[in-house]
Amino acid sequence: MMSKIVFLVFMLLAALFSNAQKVVDVIDDHGFMGKIGLQGTSSLEPSIKKYLKPFNSNEIESRWMLAEWGSKHDLLNAKAVINAGRDNVYYFNKSKGIYFKKDNYGTIIGLEILGSQEIEKARELNENFPGMLLGQGFNEPHRISDFQKLSLNLKTRLVYVENKMNRDEYNESLHTAQITLYFSLGNVNKDSEGYGDYLWFGIPIYDFRYKDIGVSWMQDTGIEGATQKFIYVPAAKEFYKGSMHDKKWISIKKVNILPYLEAAFMKAQEMGYLQTTGYKDLALTSTNFGWEMPGIFDALYEFKDLRLLGVFHE
Repeated sequence: MMSKIVFLVFMLLAALFSNAQKVVDVIDDHGFMGKIGLQGTSSLEPSIKKYLKPFNSNEIESRWMLAEWGSKHDLLNAKAVINAGRDNVYYFNKSKGIYFKKDNYGTIIGLEILGSQEIEKARELNENFPGMLLGQGFNEPHRISDFQKLSLNLKTRLVYVENKMNRDEYNESLHTAQITLYFSLGNVNKDSEGYGDYLWFGIPIYDFRYKDIGVSWMQDTGIEGATQKFIYVPAAKEFYKGSMHDKKWISIKKVNILPYLEAAFMKAQEMGYLQTTGYKDLALTSTNFGWEMPGIFDALYEFKDLRLLGVFHE
């Protein structure tokens, strides 16, 4: 009798393991427990200048970097405010701040820009503008054709936004405050003629001009350090309900982004990009998430639970 029970248990475990799917966390350190590398203010010189260490993270490898492209006031000499338990850490200067707050389920990250301290006059066409972008490169990018699913999760909310321009200054075609979660989708096949080429895939989170953000595509151009690569951004309604304009938490829950990546690649080829790249050459190679501020706005948003889980084909 005992041997039959052991056999049944063995068969049950074997069935469970045979049905188990290999899953990978595409985004490392989603709890922001490691060091944050400060990259400075020019995308032409992106090397790390200094590290922020929000949770005594000296021993944890740096995965995240913070870019401040186009900024006048970087965070290299930022003041740090730390509570007694080190559960809340806030770095700030006269024009921006970043904070890390532990809650019961992980870490809340806040990104704040005071455009009124960064920009002296309303931007004109092709003029540079400040940004504040948390990002990381993926050291071992997996080809997207290896995945059955790429499941995205994110919670985020707009805390406040203030337009500091008057009616005569504000031009909707030039000025906004916006947040997009970007991934670079690159050709990693060294035997391909298009090796190293890539496009930008974006998930629209907030735009001051639009409560409902529609689909768009364009070339990354017009400012210092622009990559000249193709950008594809599906409509916001594909990923979440509600709007950041309501200043409430919105949630992206287990949204499979694979079909949208394929649509981005197809549109890029239709527009003349990535002509020597095949779908099976492509992998997610990096991500960045934060403020782009081509207008005079003061604004703060928070996010947490940013994860991208890749489920491999069996």
